[in-house]
Amino acid sequence: MDKKIFTLLAEKTKGFHFSEDEGERPGLTGEKRRISRLKKLIIDVRLMAKKKSIQMHESYRTKDDWIQDALIILYNSCESYEPGKGAFNNFARFMVSRRLISIQRDLYRKNPPVNDDLRKVFLSLKREKGRKPTAEELMEVTGLSREQIEKFMDSGFGERMFTRAKDDVLEKHVKTGMSPEEQYIRLEARKILGDCIEKLEPEIKLLFKLHEYENISFQKLFDDVKFRNILLKKAGSLKTFQRRYEEDVYSPVRHCVDVHYK
Repeated sequence: MDKKIFTLLAEKTKGFHFSEDEGERPGLTGEKRRISRLKKLIIDVRLMAKKKSIQMHESYRTKDDWIQDALIILYNSCESYEPGKGAFNNFARFMVSRRLISIQRDLYRKNPPVNDDLRKVFLSLKREKGRKPTAEELMEVTGLSREQIEKFMDSGFGERMFTRAKDDVLEKHVKTGMSPEEQYIRLEARKILGDCIEKLEPEIKLLFKLHEYENISFQKLFDDVKFRNILLKKAGSLKTFQRRYEEDVYSPVRHCVDVHYK
């Protein structure tokens, strides 16, 4: 963590009320508790920024740009926060989230969106919510019209790399006149994905298939001790489980697939 940023925010938030955070170390009081919660807030803000960098093409804005913007928004939240009106960490998370979405929408308006970027948003929201995002949720993030979003979703491209084994989407397009070339590309994509999944350890592979293919939510996987223990050898929160899934399960497959397309 950048010491200059932390020192600046620690000074700006003196006297601010912070609500309790999940996984907080017990027994902290006074200034130590405030500092601990501030550190957690800064970590969360940086994670929000990294998530946006994953959703958007790097040519639009780099990961460092997203992080810098998020920290600036966090600092500005100190200026607009009114002590006595709720917890600052909750207020700041809300402000950072809304402003990052606004920046993302501006980028989509200035840069014609391509399906690959929409796919990243679709998959990111799906992992976050444990289900397929609605048209309204995609509209909120991208700023695109309902017609544009529904056309994208109807195309089946939203889950181009993560179709079920049966691949109902493929069958639908074959029936509606998908060209032989398009059928071949889709089948090749499925083959590449299948090869990448097979490289995972058996337990990790099972988690991937349950979440990405069967739409089993993170909450349900976390609640089942045999699945939770695959990623969390010791006690941990749902957020930690989701982060470990991203790092140890999803990211290796995504990297493997990306390598094939470069």
